[in-house]
Amino acid sequence: MLNIKRATKRINETINITPLIDVIFILLLFFIVTTQFKKDAELNIVNPSSKTAVAQKIEKILVISLTADEKIFFDGKQIELLQLPEILKYTDAGAVQKAVVLNIDKKVSTGFLIAIIDECKLSGFENVKIRVNKIE
Repeated sequence: MLNIKRATKRINETINITPLIDVIFILLLFFIVTTQFKKDAELNIVNPSSKTAVAQKIEKILVISLTADEKIFFDGKQIELLQLPEILKYTDAGAVQKAVVLNIDKKVSTGFLIAIIDECKLSGFENVKIRVNKIE
């Protein structure tokens, strides 16, 4: 018998992942660019106006927004009035000058505003300010 050996070529097979990484980065970039971030400006709050408004410089400010339909927003998220004391308790984080600025719509009822101010003061925030637009 004749012993014939076939010539076999060893092919070095490797997977090139460079195009895969390129596609992943392009997708990541696409999602980052097209993501919409929610801002307070989207709340459509029309602040009241005042002739005697003075700009305040406060070291650490917590901003609570109140819309015309009496919804409460803190840090871009809607919260309930019952949640406010707990949130204020955990967000003061060693502030020397505890201050809360209320970004209110001018159509917010007085009773609702007083309830928010009371919750702030009961949580230890004595410095409660209301954001207004200065009339020139």
